[in-house]
Amino acid sequence: MASADLRSMQAISVIVPLYNKRPTLARALDSILAQEGVSFEVIVVDDDSNDGSTEVALAYGEKIRYIHQQNAGPAAARNRGVLESRCGLVAFLDADDELLPGCLLAHVKCRELSPAARLSICSSRAIHLDGSTQEVRLADRVKGLRAVDEFYFTERLCAELTRYVYVGCVDRELFDEVGGFDEGLRSWEITDFNLRASLASPVVGIINDI
Repeated sequence: MASADLRSMQAISVIVPLYNKRPTLARALDSILAQEGVSFEVIVVDDDSNDGSTEVALAYGEKIRYIHQQNAGPAAARNRGVLESRCGLVAFLDADDELLPGCLLAHVKCRELSPAARLSICSSRAIHLDGSTQEVRLADRVKGLRAVDEFYFTERLCAELTRYVYVGCVDRELFDEVGGFDEGLRSWEITDFNLRASLASPVVGIINDI
């Protein structure tokens, strides 16, 4: 992808925090690289893995941007990835998760539908150890784009909207405004970030059709 494309507000930096995920890393990266219809970059931030994950990541060569740091936790790894990013939008994918086809394009189309949406969240699919799958959908009663104050507290969707970072896409400007992930938190840093980002966005895009 040309650098001019990456500077577009419709281009996405996908940040992959990595720590000892050798068995699943390739599937995660392949799922990103298979995305179509949108300009994107992949940034892997290796939090000092020691299980062979580093070699898996480096094998992708110029398909990804690889960054190594001393172990500082997933919040710091995500923040480092955003700091190094070049795109107007930022998405996150853990190294043991995968993006479904069309996920990144759906985030771009969400903003085309409503430019006021500075944060968008997709439903997801859980894959169990026995190979069975389960749809993890945001509440079906939430359709399209709605103002935060219409549902955030009155319909009690806070837990659903703040639990997952790996299905979300945030404007880089909004990420910077809310200060990124709190590296001082040992747990719940994802919920903390998503809550702050959601409350700072006039509209949150809910994408149920991925």
